[in-house]
Formats: sequence, structure tokens, C-alpha cells
Amino acid sequence: MKIKPLTIVVLDDSGNIVACQREDGASMARYDIALGKSWGAVAMSCSSARSASAPRTIRISFCRSPQRPRQFLPQPGAVIIKDAQGNILGAAGASAGRVTRTRPAARMA
Repeated sequence: MKIKPLTIVVLDDSGNIVACQREDGASMARYDIALGKSWGAVAMSCSSARSASAPRTIRISFCRSPQRPRQFLPQPGAVIIKDAQGNILGAAGASAGRVTRTRPAARMA
């Protein structure tokens, strides 16, 4: 897969950072973008592609949350991590430029 240098952020089910990896050459904004995608996936209990298609009023209310200002990013590029029973363990969010390239990267994380 040919993509720009990426950053992947993995969160647990409470939104705490478990792991973060940034490739050499990735821009400094990649961390914030990957974090916002993965946090939104955990917060809404669904992939960021699905949350991006949620009604606009729901996305705005999450974006304006005083507890987590500016951390919810409703853009494709994060996937939910579940155990064998279907319980949510966390999420992995990726940022590498184009959405069509970040979704597969998040799945591989």
C-alpha cells in the first residue's frame, strides 16, 4: 500500500492512549487527526466512517463537548477494536492524507 507517512493512535475503551506511532516525515497535525478519529470512534461506539454519516446535530454536539473540546473528528479513518464476544476494547485511528488510504491502515493497526 502506497501512502504518505502516517500516524496511528490506539485508544482503550475509556479514550486513554494505549499506543501511538508516527512515521518519519509525517506532519505534526497527523497525531491530532488520528487521535480525533479514534476518540470519536470510541465515544460513539462505531467506526469513524459510520460516525461521519451520523446526523449533523449529533456530530456537532460531540464536537462542542466541554469535556473533550475539539477531540471528536467525524472522518473515516478509525476502526473499533472488539474482543471475541463483541465487547469494545478501544479504537485505532490513522491519518495519512487521503481517507481511502487511512481506513486500511487503521484496520492493520
